[in-house]
Amino acid sequence: MAVEIRMPGLSQTTSEVKLIEWLVKVGDVVKKGDPLCRVETDKVTMDVESFESGTVLKFYVASDSLVEAGDLIALIGEKGEHLEDKEKKKMGPQKDEKDVSVEKEGAGNEKQISEKGIKPAVHRLRSRFDDSIRATPLVKNIALKKGIDLSRVKGTGPRGLISKKDLEEYTKETPVLANGQPEGRPQRGEIVLSSHQRGLGKVLAYSIHEAPHYYVKTHCFLERFLEWREGNRRSDGEKYTFDSLFIFSVARVLRQFPGLNGTLKDDRITVNEYAHIAFAVSVGEELYAPVVRDADQKNISDIDGDVQRLTTKARNNKLTANDLSDATFTVSNLGMFEIDEFCAIISPPQNGILSVGRMRKMLHVDEQDRISIRTGCTLCGSFNHRVVNGATSAKFMAMVKKFIEEKIYE
Repeated sequence: MAVEIRMPGLSQTTSEVKLIEWLVKVGDVVKKGDPLCRVETDKVTMDVESFESGTVLKFYVASDSLVEAGDLIALIGEKGEHLEDKEKKKMGPQKDEKDVSVEKEGAGNEKQISEKGIKPAVHRLRSRFDDSIRATPLVKNIALKKGIDLSRVKGTGPRGLISKKDLEEYTKETPVLANGQPEGRPQRGEIVLSSHQRGLGKVLAYSIHEAPHYYVKTHCFLERFLEWREGNRRSDGEKYTFDSLFIFSVARVLRQFPGLNGTLKDDRITVNEYAHIAFAVSVGEELYAPVVRDADQKNISDIDGDVQRLTTKARNNKLTANDLSDATFTVSNLGMFEIDEFCAIISPPQNGILSVGRMRKMLHVDEQDRISIRTGCTLCGSFNHRVVNGATSAKFMAMVKKFIEEKIYE
């Protein structure tokens, strides 16, 4: 008997995903755990695996379609199985879905999908590229910005799909002009937001409207911090990342602020027994926040190993849903740019985020009115006033500052 394959819930922040590509054909035999299709959530691109073994009988969703969690996307059963009307009725109405069945095989002919009856894409990608060019949304956006003609790029993915790696290989071989600019120039057109960008935008728009944000800033001096970082290195001789040191400090301080480390739902705060700290990673136009789990229980070396591993996965588009879930607090560091300070938006259901500006020379007047030049940065905490009042957030920021300036070295 045919088994329904429905889109699982793959994100904590949205029920909508984009089905980028089917990785099997109608008539293919699959085993439990085999990848069926590739989807793009609001956070990551990943494969959806089959939870049944059998023959792929039908598709109900075409590639490049937006799908809700729980939607029927395919049927798997026995080869040649005849689906009775009563079985279709049992499945329930499927939003104007029509039959898509395996066509009879001729001698030596491959099994083909009858496109008639596949649910049309909810939102077909719109761009200046011809529809016959198969490329991921990220690749199309990059090509549009750089003025690259995708018809010249050879795709190595399923049925000629052009991947980011294919595009990178093409640009390596493409001649550049005398002024060093790549061949081609950006042309007028549309840049389509990825599912990740759309989902993140919805989540942050919800946060800024529903969580009353307020901001607390302080300067943090880093001379001892830099001295410690120089003298205490990783086993390979490299210095620990700044992200690792800030995550370590925040996680230790959060132990004393259970409400701030909690998650808000409706009018209740769930107090967490762990501190899972997310950190911001920018990859092209995408922003990810992978999570260092149990950061309050780990030393700097362990945290740094997690940061290195997760950053590499983000840059290689290998982050999983588990890598991006269950954070209780976030650290966002723009210290590598010429940014003195900034105020970030809280990622719900968290109640706070710490923003770190660039390291710079700062004038300092001590209690004896002596003026000196110090090396430091500005920390800005964004807090949800529904959960954390001003006095509590001020204590938290003061303790983070003190931990970085003094406690981390003990």
